[in-house]
Parts: sequence; structure tokens; C-alpha cells
Amino acid sequence: MIKALVIILIGLFVLINKDTEPVRASAWGSEYHQEDPQLEEPGKPKDVKTISPEELQRILQGAAEYCERLKQSAFHFYCREKITETHHPLSEYGTLPPSEYIEIMSGLSNHNEGYSKGYARVKNHEFGYRLIKQGTNITEAREFIFSNDKTEIRGDQVITANSFFAERTVFGPVTILDRSRQENYDIRFVEFAEYKKRPAVVIEALPKNPAETPGVYGKIWIDRDDFSVLKIDANPKSIRGYDKLKELAEKLNSKLHLTLESEFNEIHGGLRFPTRVRMSEKYKGGRTILHHRGSLGWERTITEFVYTGYQFFEVQTEVTVRK
Repeated sequence: MIKALVIILIGLFVLINKDTEPVRASAWGSEYHQEDPQLEEPGKPKDVKTISPEELQRILQGAAEYCERLKQSAFHFYCREKITETHHPLSEYGTLPPSEYIEIMSGLSNHNEGYSKGYARVKNHEFGYRLIKQGTNITEAREFIFSNDKTEIRGDQVITANSFFAERTVFGPVTILDRSRQENYDIRFVEFAEYKKRPAVVIEALPKNPAETPGVYGKIWIDRDDFSVLKIDANPKSIRGYDKLKELAEKLNSKLHLTLESEFNEIHGGLRFPTRVRMSEKYKGGRTILHHRGSLGWERTITEFVYTGYQFFEVQTEVTVRK
């Protein structure tokens, strides 16, 4: 009698709790789905802060004026630029990927080297970096300082030597928030936030016509007091090479997770200069990724640019008058 009662109670417990298990995703082959978000706890309304159209316009106007100062201030600076590239092999156990996937990664010759080894390859390069503005002409100059493979690299070779390259990052805000360019984007308010103890408003800018709007776009953190740009999180589709990486993800039956963050924490003359740019290329789901890397996925490359040791200086121009 007692045994039968226990069985009945266990059965009731299972019936009561069978629907409370959170929904999980299955990731296998081409059937990859992101995990469904958990339901919000009932009785707790979501706290959503909004912004009026007038306030958003005021912030965009302030950001446009900031960009104008960024463009028109004929500044010159020098800093150290450290570029670190990390390439992770598909298998962490030192075995080659299945032969059918070697073909998938053909055409990516600068990344295939070392995939048969069970450790990450790290490349470090350091340069003296200058961004020079003369009138409307902006040029970058790099002076080689160090490379961990002891191979001297010219500044113009870095573009082809790396899987990702940051160009003129200091003018990233201008490409989106310049007064003449804002009209090319649909801009919406995302949230109020705090970034490194600074009050910020986060907006998202998406091009009205992507084919005619080159450059990085996405979410932007704007200082609510001086309208300077604190951070930019790029939309993956705005990163050059996105289509090629998307094709690789499709061949692997996986989902591409591509992130690009630019931070502007060096302040001079009321303007912010880049301190860090980080790009991560990751693949999740699919039979091959699950076999070699599990549910956490394969972070194939991480590329990071770090800018330190800023030195600012003015350039004096001499005018000689012939008599």
C-alpha cells in the first residue's frame, strides 16, 4: 500500500512539473537554432525608458557639432599601436579537421597554416602610429617597432597580413554622425546607459541604402553631457568581408557571430581618440563545430588594436615671401 502511494505521488510530481523545464535549443548539422529566451517573471513589468523625438534630435545635433570639431581641428598626434591577432585551430586536440572541411577552408590560406596543431597562433606587431590631417586630406603613417616573428613589416603591408584591419578609427563617429551624413541613416534610441562612469545615450544607426552607404555603422554610445562618442559596436553586416565569412558559416552549417567594438577613452582638447578596437569571429552550431568545439563554438580569430602613449603636438607652417 505504501509503495503504491509513493508511485502515485511521483507520478503526480512529474505531471505537475513537466511543463516547467526551460526550452532548450538543439544545435546539429544545418538545424541550428538559438536558445529561446526564458519567460519574464510574471507580475514584474519591464522598466522601459524612452526618449522624446525632440531630445533625440538635440543629442544628434550635439553629436554633429562634436564631429565638426573633430574634423576641423587640425590636430597631429603620435601613439603606439599594438596589433594582436589570435588564430584558434578548429580542433584543440591536435588532429586535422575531417577532409571534407579542409576544402571549405581553402582560399583562406593565410589562416590555414597551423590548423593541424592543437594550440593557438598569436601574432603581435607594434608600430608608431600617426594620423595626419592636412586640409581635407587624412593619411595614416606607421613606423615598424616590433614583431614577435622578428619579421619587419611596413605599415602598408599590415592590411594584407591581417584578417581584419582598422582604418582611421578616430573618425569613426564622423562617418555616421556628421551633419551631412545623418540623413543617410535611420537612427533610433536604444537605451540610457553608463559607460566608464559617464552617462550615455545609446542609439542605433542603420543605413537607408546599404549599397550606397559604405563604412561601419551600428550602435553608438554618446556622452549625454558633451556629446562625445564613447564607444561604437558595429553591425556585423557593415564589416568588410562579412559576406565571405557568412559563406564559410553556411558551409559549416553554423551560425556566424561577428563582433567589432571601438572604444574612445583618450581625451585631448575635448576630443576623444581611440584606445581599443576588438574584432571577434566566432561560429556556433553545426556537426563539425560541435564535434571539435562543443556548444561554446569556435572563436576562429580575435584581432585587437590597442593605442597607448599618445603625444599631441602642433605643426607650425612657415610662409616665405619673396621680395
